[in-house]
Amino acid sequence: MIQFEQLLKNTKVYKTIISDKNNGILSHCLMIVSEDEIACKNLCKLIARALLCKNNNCGYCKDCTEVENYVHPCLITLESLTADGIREFISKCYLEVEGDVKVALIENFHDIDKKEQNKLLKLLEEPGKDTIFVLGVTKSFAVLDTIKSRATKMYIEAFDKSELIQALKEEVVNGSIEEAVSFSEGSLTNAINILSNDKFIEYYNTIIDILINMENSRVMLDSFAKLNVKEKDRNQNKENAMLYLNVLEIIVKQTLEYLTNQKKDMNEKIEKISKKYNVATLVNIEECIINSRKKIELFCDVDGVMSALLMSILEVRYKCQ
Repeated sequence: MIQFEQLLKNTKVYKTIISDKNNGILSHCLMIVSEDEIACKNLCKLIARALLCKNNNCGYCKDCTEVENYVHPCLITLESLTADGIREFISKCYLEVEGDVKVALIENFHDIDKKEQNKLLKLLEEPGKDTIFVLGVTKSFAVLDTIKSRATKMYIEAFDKSELIQALKEEVVNGSIEEAVSFSEGSLTNAINILSNDKFIEYYNTIIDILINMENSRVMLDSFAKLNVKEKDRNQNKENAMLYLNVLEIIVKQTLEYLTNQKKDMNEKIEKISKKYNVATLVNIEECIINSRKKIELFCDVDGVMSALLMSILEVRYKCQ
């Protein structure tokens, strides 16, 4: 079975596609867009299954089983992102097959080089008979505008908290699901990543403590000591620092949502931070996070980047008071 199937069937994207299919108005090219990688990939496969199953996307018949295993005769998938892989995919799209419809599925379209994306333009303009394209995109900026213009773009909305909790309880056996969901921003991928990373909650509480108590440069130095990113492995240092930045970004977004009345059901720690940091400060901190992430990606000194980040937070806090 496809992971989180019922959660995905409840999305507006899925319901719209099924309605359009039943009414005979389905677009020949569907682009499913979301930064939520797990939801995007699984929804693309679920849509492909819905288009090829003759039993209302039952999940049990031969068609459904073959789609889930990527072996259905009417399902065309991209085997390789290379030039040869693209040529083979295009060639298969023009082959005649037995069936009412062919589904051309690319779950990670954003990973295709833009030069190779250009080769797909004609295919999308003049598709083979009864061919429907299902393209998964988690990095919209990596897709050519000419490709986007030839597709019907459909965006997966953030999941409701109660829906996510229920879905995770059905498929995940351990971990603090409610806590993970509260930090996930409605993203299935975020929630699963949090559940699989035992450092997340530790880092969250550390950063909350730092933000609440940061008053001057002396305290800032004490705070830096709490950010224990030191590992023998340089890559592990980078990974730890990136997790701190991701957690900090989540906290900043949560506080901004609280301050701008987008969400009022935040925990008491976010409420405490909202009394010490205004909207302007938080927006500036977001910019600091982006810059710090770029530096760490370039393998700059991790300790230096994190120390500079804390000093920047202290500076913008006083500047924006």
